[in-house]
Amino acid sequence: MHYKVLLAVLMMIMIGSGTIQSAVPKQYNTANIHAKEIVSVTDCNILNRSEGLLKVKVAILYEPITRYRPFNRTIEDIIRVLNETKADFVFRCFWRWYPCPETPEQLSTEFLREKCRYVGYYYEHLKEVISTIKASLPDIILCGAIPAQILHSRKVWNPITGEVIEYPKTWEMALDPKKWNIPIEKEKFQCWFAKTHFWVSRDLNWHDYDPTKVDAYFPDITNPKFQELLLSWAYKQIDCGVDAIWIDMLFAQVHFLAKMTGDENHIAVRESLKAVCRIVDAIHEYGLLKGRYIYVGSWPLSLKSPPEVPKLDFVTISPTSREILYMDLNETRYDTIIKVVKNLWGEVPIFAFIDWAATTRTPLGVFSQNLTREQQCEFLRMADEFFQSKGINFIYPVHGGFLGINATIKAFGKFNTYDSQAPEFDTYKTILELAYKKALKGASSEENPWKEGIVNVIDLRGSNLETRLMVLSLQGIVNRRKPSIYVLWESAHLRPTASERWLEYYRSKGWIRGYRIIDMYDAIEKYKHYLKGIVVYDPELPATINLAVSLAGVEDLIIAHPDMLERLMELGLEVKYDLRNKFKDRIDAHRWQLENVFPRCSRDLINLFPTMKGVAIYRVSIIDYVIASKGCSIGLSVGSDSPLIGEYYSKMNRFAIAIGYPEDPKWERAWVSLTSKYGLLNLLATAFSPNFSFHSKVPAKKEYRQEHRFEVKVDPGKIYIAFAVSDLGLNVMQDFYYEMWLSEGRGEVPVSWWLDPIVTDFCPGIVQYYYETKTPNDYFFSAHVGGRIRPSDFPYLEKYLHRGQKYLDRCSLKVVAFSNHNKKDERVFRLYSRILKVEGFSFGFGPEFEEDYWFVDDKVWIVPRYMGDPKTLYDALVKYIDSKSKRPLFIIAGIGLWYYPKFKDLIGIKRKLEEKYGDQVVFCRVDELIGAIKHYKLLEEESARKAGRLRLLLPIVIVIVVLLLVSFYFKIKKYKT
Repeated sequence: MHYKVLLAVLMMIMIGSGTIQSAVPKQYNTANIHAKEIVSVTDCNILNRSEGLLKVKVAILYEPITRYRPFNRTIEDIIRVLNETKADFVFRCFWRWYPCPETPEQLSTEFLREKCRYVGYYYEHLKEVISTIKASLPDIILCGAIPAQILHSRKVWNPITGEVIEYPKTWEMALDPKKWNIPIEKEKFQCWFAKTHFWVSRDLNWHDYDPTKVDAYFPDITNPKFQELLLSWAYKQIDCGVDAIWIDMLFAQVHFLAKMTGDENHIAVRESLKAVCRIVDAIHEYGLLKGRYIYVGSWPLSLKSPPEVPKLDFVTISPTSREILYMDLNETRYDTIIKVVKNLWGEVPIFAFIDWAATTRTPLGVFSQNLTREQQCEFLRMADEFFQSKGINFIYPVHGGFLGINATIKAFGKFNTYDSQAPEFDTYKTILELAYKKALKGASSEENPWKEGIVNVIDLRGSNLETRLMVLSLQGIVNRRKPSIYVLWESAHLRPTASERWLEYYRSKGWIRGYRIIDMYDAIEKYKHYLKGIVVYDPELPATINLAVSLAGVEDLIIAHPDMLERLMELGLEVKYDLRNKFKDRIDAHRWQLENVFPRCSRDLINLFPTMKGVAIYRVSIIDYVIASKGCSIGLSVGSDSPLIGEYYSKMNRFAIAIGYPEDPKWERAWVSLTSKYGLLNLLATAFSPNFSFHSKVPAKKEYRQEHRFEVKVDPGKIYIAFAVSDLGLNVMQDFYYEMWLSEGRGEVPVSWWLDPIVTDFCPGIVQYYYETKTPNDYFFSAHVGGRIRPSDFPYLEKYLHRGQKYLDRCSLKVVAFSNHNKKDERVFRLYSRILKVEGFSFGFGPEFEEDYWFVDDKVWIVPRYMGDPKTLYDALVKYIDSKSKRPLFIIAGIGLWYYPKFKDLIGIKRKLEEKYGDQVVFCRVDELIGAIKHYKLLEEESARKAGRLRLLLPIVIVIVVLLLVSFYFKIKKYKT
C-alpha cells in the first residue's frame, strides 16, 4: 500500500470545491477499446512482450522525474543521473495519486497554479520532461504508475474525456462487499481500509463513518465507471510518453474478497480477477493502437489456483521491514515467490524495490530511519548481490518514496522523500558503483572496453585537417556507444604530451589496463559496422565541414575529404552525402543546415567551429565530443553573422552548452554575450581539447574536496597578495593548465587556480587528478558558476545560480571569479550574494574598476589589480602598492595561462617583492585573502564602535570638566571674599 503526502496540501486544495475552472479539452472517448479492433497486431507482440524488459540491466527508482524544482534541480540534473547510473529502466517515473491537471491554468487561483508549476504535477510537464529525456536517451524505459486502491471522494476527473465526477457518484464506485451478498457492511470495510491509510482516525468506530467527510474510498475494480477512470490515468501517461505502467495494489480487491469469504473460487473473487485481466488487456491494446507495446506490471497474485491471470509483463516484490532491519533476506521466502511467479507468468522479469506506505514501519521507513548511512550502503550491496543470485533485478532507490508521517530523518533536513544524494542518506555513490558493475556484467570485451582495459589509440600528432576530421568523426560515433578510441595530440612543450600523460594516469587508476596503437584505416575496418556511410565535404567551401560534422552526428557518417573517398569505399563504405557544389556560400550552407539537419540535432549542445583557412586546424579538436553528443556545428562569424547564429541559439534548450571558440580571440567576449542573451552556457574548447568523447565516460567519482582557510587574523600593516592563474574551459583541463601544473616549484608559493565546475561533466577523471595532486598551497576557486555567462545579459540568472550551486558543492568551491564585461550591476551583486553559498567573489578580469573591494550581504567583492603576462606583473604590483599609502592592502594578482607561465616566474616575483617591501608582504591563497578582508572589516567595525563610544563620552567629559572648573572658580572667589 502506498501513501503520498508530498503535494497533499496542494492537491487536496485542488480537488476541493470550485478549484477547477474547466475540464481538459474534449477528446474522443478511448476508455473502452475492443480487442477485435487489434487482433491482427497483437499476436506477434504478445509472444515477445517481456523481451525488452529481460534485457534491462540497471533499474532505478526515480519518483517523479517531473518534481525537481523543490530539490533545486533541473531536467539536466535528472538526465545526468540517468546517464551516471546507466539506467535502462526508470521505475515509477510518475505517480498519479491525487487528481492531476493537464496544465496549471486549469486551477482557479494563481497561488495554486504557481504551486502546481513548482512541484511539476501536471500532464503537460510530464510530456515535456519525457520528450527531453528521450531526446538524450531514446532507448530508456520509463515506467509510470497508477493506484488501484484510491478514489478521491469529493472530485476526480477523467483526463482523456474531461469528465468530472463528484460525490455521491464517487461513493457509488466504492467497494461494497454486499454487492455479492458478503455479510460485511460497506461502511465497515471502507472505514477499516481508510484507517490503514490514515484517511480517518485509527479509533473511529465504523458506525460513525461518514462517507461525506472522508477524503477517499477504496474503489470497486468491477465497477465499469471506475475501470474507465483507472484506465484513463494509464492512457494519459502513455500519451505523455511512458513505456510501461505499474499498477499498485492491482490484486488487492481479489485478496480482500478471498479472505472475507474464505473461498478463492467465490464469484466475487472471480469477477474481480476478470476485471483485473480486462484492465491489463486494455492497457496493452491502447498502446498498440498508439503504435507501441506498453509493459504492464504489478505485485504478485497470492491465490493458489486462479482460474485466469492478467498478462503481466513484469512483477514487483519488496524486502520486508524485518529483513531490512536485521539485514537478512529470507532465501526461502524468495524461492517461494519465484516459484509462484513462474507458475503464473512464466519467465517474466521480477523486480525488487524498497516499498513504502504511511509510517516509518515500512521497508523504506526502516531503511531510512533505522539504518545508518553506512548500513544503508551495506544493505544495498548485500541486497543487490542476493537478488542477482536469484535472477531478480534490484531497483536502486535513487529518488522517491515516502519516509513516513513520523519520520525524523528527512532528506536535506526537510523533505519526507528518500533521496540518495541527500547528506542524511548519502547512498548515491554506492548506487553508482553497483549500477556500473551491473551495466558491465555480461558485456563482451568490445562492448566493455573498461573491463578489457585495452584502449585503441590513433596517433594524430602532426596530421593534417583532413585526417583529423575523418578520425575524430569515427571516434565520436564509436565512443558514443562505448569509449574505445583515443587519439594522441600535440602539446606546446610537454614531452610526453598531455594526451599521453592522461592515458598513463587512467592506467594508474585502474580505469584502463593499457592501450595499443592502431592505424587509422585499421580502426575504420574494425569499427565500420558502426558507420552508416560517408559524408564528403567541399574543400572549396569550408563551411560544409560544419554541415558534415552535424550530419556525422545524427546519421553516424564518417567525414571525408574527396581525396580519401577511394580508400574508404574500398573498405565497403558508401557515400551518403556529397556536399561538393551544393551551396553558393557559407550562409546558404548554414541556412540549409538550419532547416534540414538542425531539427535532428541535440538541443543541449551546439558547437562554434570556424573553418576558414589557418583557423580550422586549431578548432577541430572537440568535434569527437560534438559528434558523440549529436550536436549541431556552425562555422559562422561572431563578428558578421551574429543574427544567423542567433537563429540557431534561439531554438536551443535553456542552459544548453555553446562549445568551441570564435575565429579570433577579439570576439570572445562578444560571443559570450551572444550566448548569454539566449540563455546558453559558454564552454571554451580550442586547440587542446581532444578526446572528450572518451574523457567524459571515464568512471571517476564526481565528488571533489578541498580544505578552506577563511579564519585569518589580519595584520593591519601588511600587504596581502594572492597569485591567481586564469583561463577556463576544456583546453585548460586537458593541457595541465597550459602545462603550469607540471612546472617545477608548484607548492613553494600559494597559487589559486580557476576551475569551471561544469567541466566535471566532461572530464571527471581529469578533475579528480587535479584534486589528488594539489599541494596545501594550491587552491581552486570557481570560474563562473557552472558555465560561462555574462550575467547582465542572461535571462535566467536566478535559475543559473541555483543550478550552479550544485556544481560549486560538487567541487568544494567557496570563492567565485567572473567578469561582467566591465559592467557594475547592482542586481547581479545582490543575486550572487544572496543565492550562492560562498564567502566572496573575484570580480572582473583584471582591474576593470577603481574600487579595491566592497561588501554585499557580508560577501566580499574584490577586484583583481592585474591580469596578464607574468613578465610585467612585478612592475605592475610595485606601481600599485606605491600608489597606496593605506595599509593593509589586499591584492589579487592574475596571471594569464595563455602566456605559458612557470612557477619560477612567480617565485622570482615573490622574492623581488620581499626584497623591496620586507616582511610587509604576505603571500596567501584567495580564500585566505577573502578571510583577511573579512577580519579587517571586523577590526574596522570594532574600531568604529570604540570611536563612537569616545564620541559619546567626550561631551560628558567636557561637561564634567566645565562643572569642575566652575565649581573651582566659585570656591576661589568665595575664598577671596
